[in-house]
Amino acid sequence: MDNRDYIQTEILEFMPDAVIIHCRDSILFANRAAVALAGANKEQDLLDRSIMDFIPAVGREELKRRIRGLIRGKQQHSEWELVKLNGETVLCEVSATIIKFRGRTSILTVIRDVSERYRIEKELTLQRGYFQQLFENSPDGIIMVSNSDRIISANQAFLNLFGYGREEVNGRLINDLIVPGHLEEEADGISSTALSGKVAKKETTRMRKDGSLVDVSVIGYPIFINGVQVGIYGIYSDITKRKQVEKDLHESEERYRKLIEHLPEAIMVHVEGEVVLANDAAAKLLRAPGVNAVLGKYFLDIMHPDYMEIARIRLKMVSENRKDIPMRQQKIIRFDGTFVDVEMSATWFNYKGEDAVLSVIRDITERKKAEETINKLAYYDILTGLPNRVLFRDRFALEMAHAHRNKQMLAVLLLDLDRFKSVNDSLGHRIGDELLREVATRLKGILRKVDTISRMGGDEFLILLPELSRIGDTEVITKKILKALQKPFIINGNQLYITTSIGVSIYPKDGEDMDTLIKKADAAMYKAKGVGGNCYFVFADSIDSEITDRLFMMNELQNALDKDQLVLNYQPRYNMETGRINGVEALIRWEHPLIGLIPPAKFIPIAEETGIIIPIGEWVLKTACAINKAWQEGGCPGLKMAVNVSARQLQSVDFPGTVKKILRQTGLEPQYLELEINEEAIKKNVELCLDTIGRLREMGVGISMDGFGTGYSCFRHLRERDISLLKINQSLFSDLKGSNSDRIIVNSIISMAHQLGIEVTAEGVEEQEQLDVLGNMKCDYIQGYLLSRPLSQQDFEKLLKTRG
Repeated sequence: MDNRDYIQTEILEFMPDAVIIHCRDSILFANRAAVALAGANKEQDLLDRSIMDFIPAVGREELKRRIRGLIRGKQQHSEWELVKLNGETVLCEVSATIIKFRGRTSILTVIRDVSERYRIEKELTLQRGYFQQLFENSPDGIIMVSNSDRIISANQAFLNLFGYGREEVNGRLINDLIVPGHLEEEADGISSTALSGKVAKKETTRMRKDGSLVDVSVIGYPIFINGVQVGIYGIYSDITKRKQVEKDLHESEERYRKLIEHLPEAIMVHVEGEVVLANDAAAKLLRAPGVNAVLGKYFLDIMHPDYMEIARIRLKMVSENRKDIPMRQQKIIRFDGTFVDVEMSATWFNYKGEDAVLSVIRDITERKKAEETINKLAYYDILTGLPNRVLFRDRFALEMAHAHRNKQMLAVLLLDLDRFKSVNDSLGHRIGDELLREVATRLKGILRKVDTISRMGGDEFLILLPELSRIGDTEVITKKILKALQKPFIINGNQLYITTSIGVSIYPKDGEDMDTLIKKADAAMYKAKGVGGNCYFVFADSIDSEITDRLFMMNELQNALDKDQLVLNYQPRYNMETGRINGVEALIRWEHPLIGLIPPAKFIPIAEETGIIIPIGEWVLKTACAINKAWQEGGCPGLKMAVNVSARQLQSVDFPGTVKKILRQTGLEPQYLELEINEEAIKKNVELCLDTIGRLREMGVGISMDGFGTGYSCFRHLRERDISLLKINQSLFSDLKGSNSDRIIVNSIISMAHQLGIEVTAEGVEEQEQLDVLGNMKCDYIQGYLLSRPLSQQDFEKLLKTRG
């Protein structure tokens, strides 16, 4: 590398944007930012790779076309969706040009990740919808400005004030549009104050489209989305008339007497505190019978008590120092005793040779409502009215400081409603939303005033319990919550029952910041979910360990299929009368290279939860059918191959199609396949399961009910002959020798099944006495360790040759 190349790469290495240099599609150089953006560990991971590796397949021809254009001397600037090494995509701005690098004509490409910018702009656009009504109905001009001072939205009042059309303002820099050149520094100061998270107020001058100047009152409010400042609201009030009044009143009281009578803003002139001049707008604002009722009144009598002293001081400053007081917010008392929020300015005035004070008063009730709406949207959940995460964080900081000073504890509770999705799916989101509001109301009714309830989103709620002296206080409140939510909710005539799973973390035991405590409460909540819900768990280190193990299992399970770690064992089913094998059940096992054999009870629930049970189930079905077909072609007698079907598979509308496709691919006749369905799988969606079972039966596939008598017994299936085989769970006959009631139950099940033309298998037979009793009850088939454990493919084939 010559010295010039070295200087180039040293400069490029520390650029904040990602930079790569490539030649003939091969990457020659990548700076640190490019390595990070690609998700690599070091530059060597990218060198010599094709640039096409980072382009989605659909965009590669377009990239080749652009490279050809670049070679012809056209610089390229565009947006691309790039693919990282881990497969994730990221939206980027890309600029490229031709350079000489290491003696070769190469392409220098500068890449900037704009995903976050697009996300913020999208959220800002959505947020704008909430304020659109407020914008259009406000008498004041309102604009929404991005952090880069570009106008995102403007209401009609703003357009009318400055004489622009909507298409002329959107996307324009605010300074370029309405700020006179000599006031740009002042305008930048207002923006800087608002961008620092503070409210900025200023009376100043702005420029209309036609070049004319207008006096305005400017207020800049910071905009926060999810706790991040994304822009500013600018509120512009035309104060030209008021300014003109204030100026001209210094020159001619008589002239202004006529003017102020027709001005829309309330104006009062008072000498030594007594009102000597007022207009109709002042009488209207004060709800006085007329102007004469205002004249002679002591001006401070209309001040709200909370503002009386500060008003007295300000009026004294105006009278004695002839110093103007700009608009200030305060409250006044009307003639009917009600209060009203106003803005008031005070100016020295010579009234008939006497020192007087001219006060201009503006009713800001509507603006205050708008401000309250903006504040509520920033800090409260729109649906439930509860504090959102931003306000929750503020209150947490205050309560944690208090707890630290007083050596107290505080608790964070994370609630997740059990089975809330089923309410939304079955009754609709309108009912679901109303249920969330009712839950919020019920929670507020049982918690203390010092507690904070926040809606996290969806059906999750956060609760902050401060001022605790012992952990037992938390458990008392948590049990009250569980009990309260167990009572039925009546929503639009629907009686709904819903429970909740609660995770609890304690300060300072489990953490000393909000994010850590929420994370640990979340872990405890999932522990509660895992045992069926309607309960709570207080965080313990063991839960953290369980979560870590679970995450490990989830990650490893993703690769188990690809790495051939899953295997099938086969357990024979024997005919009770002949003692011969007449069927076999395929049982999945996971042979992990590090952990060893992992039982199905440990990984199948995780597979169900993550959805990977679908490809695993298809693999089991296809492998079992292919093996059965191979046995038949090898001369073994035809057997029914039983395969367990998960709840997710059964509720998939295309599951019968999947079975049909696998039978066609493997060549196995449908009568040699038997699908085992667990009773709990049917419970989740009975009608859909009935339809799926019916379609499978029409194909000629056998259906067996696994674990009959231990769960949700759907006798409708038995009555309609959807089921060809019942499998009695071991728990029903484990004590046939000592329990007469168990004998009666098992005998009744077998008798009922036979009367309906359904055969019965007893699974889990481990003792000779069980076998003898089941034989006397005319049980058709037996399966269990007494006769054979689950076997490998090779061992089962050997057994089949002797007992088949």
